[in-house]
Amino acid sequence: MPSLHDAQRALQRAILADAPVAEGMLSAGSRPGIYRHAYRARLAGALAANYPALAAALGAAAFRELAERYARMHPSRRYSIRWHGDRLAEALDDERLADLARMEWALGIAFDAPDET
Repeated sequence: MPSLHDAQRALQRAILADAPVAEGMLSAGSRPGIYRHAYRARLAGALAANYPALAAALGAAAFRELAERYARMHPSRRYSIRWHGDRLAEALDDERLADLARMEWALGIAFDAPDET
């Protein structure tokens, strides 16, 4: 039987990289897919919350595609989901949309910044 650490690492790899889970690491082969979908949906929701104008400009389907591509390019590395999306402008080919993304990110950062005296 694998250790808890090994099982957690296998699940993380399955969620982040679409890696198949080794036999015996997790029961019920569909469970990693459920976690993968929930994880990616939550990341996409965080992006939509941080970039509402961009999401509206792109439309739901294109924004979902962008969110999926971005999550693969830049997987979340922080404990807080708030910071997922800090490089989204880099994933946009259209410079006008990239400018919109930079503006929305700057507004969010300004909102979260400490008050000045």
